[in-house]
Amino acid sequence: MYRKARKAVLFVVFSMLTTLLTVVFSETANAAPYIPPLRWSAVNAAPYYSRIVTSPAGTVTVGCSNEGAGQDLVTYNTTGVQVRQIPRTTQIDGVSNCIGSVIVDKNETVYGVPYGKFTSGGWGFGPNLLAYSGNTLKWKYPVVCGPSQPSQYVVGANGNIYVTVNAVGGVHLIGLAPNPPVGQTQPTKVLDIKVPNDCSMKIYPYKDGLMLHGQSSGGANYYSYSGKFLGQTNGDVWYEKMNADGRLFSPSYTIGGGFTSTSVSAYDPKTNLVTWKTQVSGSGANANGIWLSPLPNGGVMALSYEQKMTASGIPALPIEWVYSLVQINSSGQKLAPVILPNVKGTSAYYGRPNIITDTSGKVVIERQLMDKTAVGYPAAVSTIEIAVLNLATNITTYLPVRGNADGTNPATMYGYVPAYVGDNGPVTGVGTVFIQAQCQGNGCSDTATKTYPISVAGIGLGYPQGTILNTTVAPQPAPQEYVALGDSFSSGEGVVPFEDGTDTPYNTCHRSLYAYARLLSQDPNTALSLKNGGFQACSGATTAQITTSPGQIQWSGLGVNTKVVTVTIGGNDIRFSNFARACVLDSCYFNSQAYVTSKNLVATTLPGLLDDTYKKVLLAAPTAQIFVLGYPQIAPTKTRFDTTDVRCAYMYDSGYDSTGTVKNPPWGDAAAASDIVVRLNLQIAQSVTSVGNPRLHYVDVNVAGSPFVGHNVCSAPGDAYFNNVDTLVSGLSFVFHPNARGQQAYATLIRSALSM
Repeated sequence: MYRKARKAVLFVVFSMLTTLLTVVFSETANAAPYIPPLRWSAVNAAPYYSRIVTSPAGTVTVGCSNEGAGQDLVTYNTTGVQVRQIPRTTQIDGVSNCIGSVIVDKNETVYGVPYGKFTSGGWGFGPNLLAYSGNTLKWKYPVVCGPSQPSQYVVGANGNIYVTVNAVGGVHLIGLAPNPPVGQTQPTKVLDIKVPNDCSMKIYPYKDGLMLHGQSSGGANYYSYSGKFLGQTNGDVWYEKMNADGRLFSPSYTIGGGFTSTSVSAYDPKTNLVTWKTQVSGSGANANGIWLSPLPNGGVMALSYEQKMTASGIPALPIEWVYSLVQINSSGQKLAPVILPNVKGTSAYYGRPNIITDTSGKVVIERQLMDKTAVGYPAAVSTIEIAVLNLATNITTYLPVRGNADGTNPATMYGYVPAYVGDNGPVTGVGTVFIQAQCQGNGCSDTATKTYPISVAGIGLGYPQGTILNTTVAPQPAPQEYVALGDSFSSGEGVVPFEDGTDTPYNTCHRSLYAYARLLSQDPNTALSLKNGGFQACSGATTAQITTSPGQIQWSGLGVNTKVVTVTIGGNDIRFSNFARACVLDSCYFNSQAYVTSKNLVATTLPGLLDDTYKKVLLAAPTAQIFVLGYPQIAPTKTRFDTTDVRCAYMYDSGYDSTGTVKNPPWGDAAAASDIVVRLNLQIAQSVTSVGNPRLHYVDVNVAGSPFVGHNVCSAPGDAYFNNVDTLVSGLSFVFHPNARGQQAYATLIRSALSM
């Protein structure tokens, strides 16, 4: 009921927003000169390519440019006082010191690689990343990528600086502590890992780490701040945007039925899965462009350029192309779109709107309107329109930067044009929207490009940069090579989807993307990093499939570099799957053949097999800590006097004779199932003890306080940690295996064991 109500409220709110926007953008054009309230007077800025960055302290830094008359890198405080100026004419390392692509950290230090003219002739990028505290050069660090290919660099949520560098073996991602120790001229290197592609790979910081991606296509690669590889998107991504939690939004186009549609996919690095894909363009609308801006609530704003549609869902005639603004929430639900008008009165909008969001969830839209004049030339002058949409309160602030289109004298007419339409559009800061604009027309007294600090109450830093700069990240452990061996309880049988190639008639290992080994490897706050090919656990595996050559030991590449191994093994050696099948389809009571067989195998055959397996794993991984995991109690704890449970009636009715009379006590199967698991775990623990190696550890998964306790197969569907018979549609093998919550429980137990 709550979800339905909330959905209705969201729809109404966004519908109201649609109406309000229509009113805002359709109001009668007023061509009288107007500049909205400014935080401080506009200042000169470099035309076209200078970057504007804001900081948590409220300052704004305008990057250097060599275009036109040129502009030094400058920083202004909250009242517009210039507090930094780095002259572009200064020579640093043989190149003019013009830092256009500038970044800033929470301590107001700015960083960048200069681009300018070399003393030896020609233009290019300098050989060092420079750090400036105020106007003072704090340090420099070599970032050799070549004069025509710049390094990429960002500030991480942990405060360190990350940069791509050409080094031995290819491109490396280097992490630098921002403050060198006393007496040290260079920053301390805290990370050095080889990464794919080239120096131009984009780097995206987020709370838990970094994402690297080629400039135009390819998979996105995730790393923790300690250098642990966290996974890669499956397939190419294009024109992506990422939020502060690492969720990656990627647009795509689909051609079919005579039209092209646009969609957005959301990729979650914690699961390495696309969590949803939502169509953005209207059904039947022929789309020709899509641009994204993440929202701090986990959703995304999407701007789609598409054909205008009628209420009946067919293209409007005559054909009209419009910009459609769509909010998609964190669950992938598309809310009512806002169609931005192409005209206002007799004036027409020009070019693509820019959209950005801030840390509070406000959306800024920048548009260029060509205000029609009363004379033939100029026929129109440009106005920059800024709309600030507060999605939480449904309030829109409308802020035009307008020149003068009144009268009939062309000599007095002028307008304002965006200095650069694209990624260098508006930028938000504390209480401010910054735009770069240039006066254009005969009536301009000053045609220099200027930065306008437009005052907007309640607006914050741009998202996700502002959130990242204000995030405190705990130190992350250095990665350790990890290998996961074993049977279905480790492979993740019962938790789809499975790895490609492990769910075929020729390979039924069923290695789940949600298996505990993958959950641990994708966790930036654990050291475990699955070795390439190191996840070899396989559904149905016995001890022989670990120890026999070739087997899991060889396929996983266990060796001197392996630091941690986890394994569940022994269940299939005692034919536990046959025992479980009997519990469901027949009887597994103490007098059943299934029970007797498993019990005898635990007592006679299993001890030697386990001892041999553990010794061989220890030998193959001579420096690793080996964690042997027990099997969780699947069946409920019941007495013969407890009533039946419709979720587990097959365990309550424990067998009948030929006349249909119950021959075993109620819940007898549940008692026998619990007994077999106890016997199996006792033998596993005894074998670990008998091998007697300090690197070999038994992890009791049924100990008091274990996350498995109280979550047996008969628990309510949302509370059980195991698949019940209702998963028979996916195969009987799913039954009794840990579900996604069960795999999370295993991961929790391993984290605890690692900290002992």
